[in-house]
Amino acid sequence: MSITKNLPAWCYCTSPRTGDVVIVTRGEKTMYQTKSEVVVATANRQLGVEPRQAGAMLGGALFGWDSPAADPDNYDLQGSYCGPVIKEDYI
Repeated sequence: MSITKNLPAWCYCTSPRTGDVVIVTRGEKTMYQTKSEVVVATANRQLGVEPRQAGAMLGGALFGWDSPAADPDNYDLQGSYCGPVIKEDYI
């Protein structure tokens, strides 16, 4: 069973490195910067993406889609990571 099964195809996130709005696509280890002024939470809500899912999407793009960071069950309702410590080999 894939841990990405509960994730949307894509969503908006805020890059932790730059603070820019980015698009994260499930399964891709890349973020695409967007020029959009759309507020991340509003856009994701319109897409039906929960904060936990957005957190997991960003985690997958940053640490790999097989890491605990890509599992929405490792995020609280606000989308903050609360799972196991991420090992160096995922980075």
